[in-house]
Amino acid sequence: MLYQENNAAAMLLQAISTKSHPSPSSSNMQDLRVLGKHAAPPAWHRLQASIATSVKRQHPLTTTTKHLRRLGHTVTRRTPVPTVPHLHPRCCLTPSTSTTRFRKHALNTFCARAFLRIPGLVAAAGLPPVHLSPHDLFHAHLFLTTTTAQLGLLFHAKEYPAYCQTQFPYDLGFCQQKSTVTANQEALDWRNILWFSNTLVALNVGQDSAMHPLVMPGVAPFRTVGEDVFGTPIGDVFWINGQLLVEDFGAGRRWR
Repeated sequence: MLYQENNAAAMLLQAISTKSHPSPSSSNMQDLRVLGKHAAPPAWHRLQASIATSVKRQHPLTTTTKHLRRLGHTVTRRTPVPTVPHLHPRCCLTPSTSTTRFRKHALNTFCARAFLRIPGLVAAAGLPPVHLSPHDLFHAHLFLTTTTAQLGLLFHAKEYPAYCQTQFPYDLGFCQQKSTVTANQEALDWRNILWFSNTLVALNVGQDSAMHPLVMPGVAPFRTVGEDVFGTPIGDVFWINGQLLVEDFGAGRRWR
């Protein structure tokens, strides 16, 4: 399938890559918060070039090609997903009970450091707190932009907030059980965090935000931005029990 960038998404990516972030006088300033720089290693650029070539060659009607595994960017041997204490036994945080890792250690380290840095960077920016946990931040979506053929990561915080009759009256199944994550409106508005062009950025996609059109149709209350608005989905990256895990796009179910 041929993915096209959303117009608002394309403008956002261009602003990040050219460092032309909104000035303090801009009405869009409240919709974007630069968290900090996070430089990619040379291995990331080689991964990007390899995937870009593969995506360019694929048939327009192809929906799943498993670029990471097919191109040898992940290890062949799959390992069990780490057990997370206190989660419901029927909660599955990944598409299957086993997953893999990047073949290059530098790629695993780069992604792991991004997860580890985000909570502190979010706090320093004065935004609603984010924690590394199976109920809050534990995964990101890897995508390749359509126009510039660059890789990016879209992190989703507040994945399984606690049920609350007034603030979050939504049943999300087994993985939501025992959640202590509070999901007020501000926290949901800022739950999408983007890494692109060596920069980590938090997005405000609230109802009155200029970036609200990025929200996936049908899930407006959750404020979920899908990686496909930025280009072609490539895979998912997880941080579970202190381990970096990787899965190809199309390997199983998707997340909010």
